[in-house]
Amino acid sequence: MMMEMIEWKNEPIELINLLNPPFISLIIAVSINSYKKHSKNNFPLIFCFLLVPLILDNKMRKRLPRSISKKMAVWLDQEENRKTFLKIDILDYKPYVKEGIMFGIRNNFLKLDKNSNLISNNSTNKILKFFNKEDEAREILDKSNFFGRWLADSGEIHNILSLWGIQP
Repeated sequence: MMMEMIEWKNEPIELINLLNPPFISLIIAVSINSYKKHSKNNFPLIFCFLLVPLILDNKMRKRLPRSISKKMAVWLDQEENRKTFLKIDILDYKPYVKEGIMFGIRNNFLKLDKNSNLISNNSTNKILKFFNKEDEAREILDKSNFFGRWLADSGEIHNILSLWGIQP
């Protein structure tokens, strides 16, 4: 089955800047590297479909805690965090996430292991140095790094998805 590609020429420039496949691939790779460092496991593919909408949604990104010492379950129990998340339609991001993953795989930036978990083929630390710390892109990548650590510290995959109200 062929994946339908996005018609980028029809998208607004702001959307192109945030949702272009190389940037989505980089967001995912940053989180993969952080997750791997803290869990010693490869990154479950399904986490990409949670990661990208949360990190790209400005309101949600700003609400994320600064430290993994704030447990995911406790943080999600706070009423405003749950309300903010429920306003995000993560399915709207699905084609962009898929295209970002495919871009990463095609360009040997990402790869799938035998269990369909993602691996990043590159260190993202050098790439992050090219982004000004005050830029929104750098803020997004820093939160992606945080989110990878937070996922690694939050338990089993099915429990994490359940916390967010997601059924695979």
